[in-house]
Amino acid sequence: MGKASSAKKVARVARTSGGSGTGRERFRLGYGAGIALLIVAGLLLVLWSRAGRQVDTGPGADEQWNITWGAYVCDAFVPGVGGQTQVTPVDPANPEARATLGTWAPSANLTISDTSITLPDGTVLSSGQDCNGQPGELSVTSWAPGAAADRGLTQTFGFTGIEFSEDGESFTFAVVPSGTSVPQPPTTPEPAPSTSSTAAPETPTDSSVADTSSTTAAP
Repeated sequence: MGKASSAKKVARVARTSGGSGTGRERFRLGYGAGIALLIVAGLLLVLWSRAGRQVDTGPGADEQWNITWGAYVCDAFVPGVGGQTQVTPVDPANPEARATLGTWAPSANLTISDTSITLPDGTVLSSGQDCNGQPGELSVTSWAPGAAADRGLTQTFGFTGIEFSEDGESFTFAVVPSGTSVPQPPTTPEPAPSTSSTAAPETPTDSSVADTSSTTAAP
């Protein structure tokens, strides 16, 4: 009986040891499979990201986009300035980068800095200008194509770095009191006032000049 009981105990221990070994083996296999799946998933994400960047290459250097721009001071657009024009959406100096207001400005006869904007007619826009007794603030508001008037994005700094994002955008350079809504620019600006001077007075003709010569009465 003693030997039989001992044999049974040995058998139970052997079965228990075998079961534990199998469990540990399964754990190791499952852990290894999980790590492998994580590695594969990471590689797939990297490949997908690279493929996305290759497809979305942005505009080409030979493309032309239409934009509309204008200059708004206090409560009205500057006549004769702005309108619809074509831009190259790629920076000429760096074909892999988007063009910005700063890189485009010279072609439109504009001078843009982060503190002022000089228009083609020489008008300078800057913060602090008087707007009916209130100080004006320089800003640039942009609208996506077809966006509502109240859906513009207004920036009060970093003007030179504003990028062209889509064909059909519009931009308003403005000096208005802080918090004032800026309107979208018209496609065709109001004509500039005539710079011709008033007509010069007519030069009197010989027939209109009074005869001031004196005559001598006959004796």
